[in-house]
Amino acid sequence: MFLGDELRTGGLSEVRRAFDMSNPDGAFAAIKLLRQEEDNAVLETFLGRETQSLKQLEHPNIVRMLDSGWDGDLGRYFIALEWVDRSLKDDLAARRPMSWAAFFDQIGRPLIGALSYAHGLEIEHRDLTSCFSTVGRSMTSRTVSWIR
Repeated sequence: MFLGDELRTGGLSEVRRAFDMSNPDGAFAAIKLLRQEEDNAVLETFLGRETQSLKQLEHPNIVRMLDSGWDGDLGRYFIALEWVDRSLKDDLAARRPMSWAAFFDQIGRPLIGALSYAHGLEIEHRDLTSCFSTVGRSMTSRTVSWIR
């Protein structure tokens, strides 16, 4: 069940907030809906690569994948991820200026740790921007959008 009309868009997808029905705490999930294309082979390849990468990544600064597949009701491929309320871009715009040391501790080090971990598994981040980096409940940076 999608919540509200808020929509985050990317190159091949749109992301909607929904209830995570499998979570007993009633958490939210981010449902990444792949855009319809005339050539579904491209979408299937993209979905396969991204989900294969996400299944391997278990790190506190990488957003977890919850599920993926085909939604027959919507007629679209999807990837379900942990919901994170704010993008890093939004968080930085709302904050007071911070020192480089504070920036590195709160944002730089967590992102570098996530990238280092993924690169050790030979998985690359495909679009590392402030829009695809997020600030989680612990106020440290987390990242999404991985591909092998």
